[in-house]
This record gives sequence, C-alpha cells and structure tokens, in this order.
Amino acid sequence: MPFLLGNAKQSDLKEISKPYAGTYACKEMKYGERDLSEYISAATIELKNDGTYVLSVEMKNGKTRKSAGDYEVNGETIAFIDKTKKNAPRRVFSRRNDEIEVVTMLHGKTLFFLFTRAS
Repeated sequence: MPFLLGNAKQSDLKEISKPYAGTYACKEMKYGERDLSEYISAATIELKNDGTYVLSVEMKNGKTRKSAGDYEVNGETIAFIDKTKKNAPRRVFSRRNDEIEVVTMLHGKTLFFLFTRAS
C-alpha cells in the first residue's frame, strides 16, 4: 500500500485512518454513588473523521441535550473542546481499548461516564 500513498509519513497515516472514529454508547453513568440511569435514558459520543464530535444525552423526561466541538487523540487520552460554549476548557480523558472514560468533579462529587464503541 505504500505505493498508493507516495511519501506519506506515519503521522499522515494516522490522520487518514482514525481507527477510533465512530459512535460510542454510554454503558455506565454515576454522580457520586447515584446511578444516573434513573434520569438519563441514553448518551452517545460520535467521533467523526474530521476531528469533530457530537455528544447526545437523552433524558427520561424527553429532553435531549447536545454538545459539539473538536477532539484530539494522543495515545491513551482524548481531549474534547466544546464549541457550543464560549471559552469552554479543553477536557482530557482516558481512552483505551474502544472505551472512553469521562471522570470529572462536579459540586464536590465525582461525575463518571463510561462509553464503549457501539457495534
């Protein structure tokens, strides 16, 4: 295949292939010890090949919340930059074996989401 790509570098190949792109479904969600599945029916993250993402959260009350922006993958971490909010911080999380683990503090409690690549 190198003959098809000419003088492509290893970093160029990573940009072309983006093996981590796709849809990830939330398998576990907690706020402190509370299971958030009593309030949230589904949550997904779609990582697109162009380096953008869409986070969708479907609440049990029928409302849907969305966030969108850019993402960057570096080894076993993934960074999200929310473009729907002005001056949103760059948030870095763990990404391993087709899983994204979101862990952050909110009002003194741990907010935890585990997303797994949807099949």
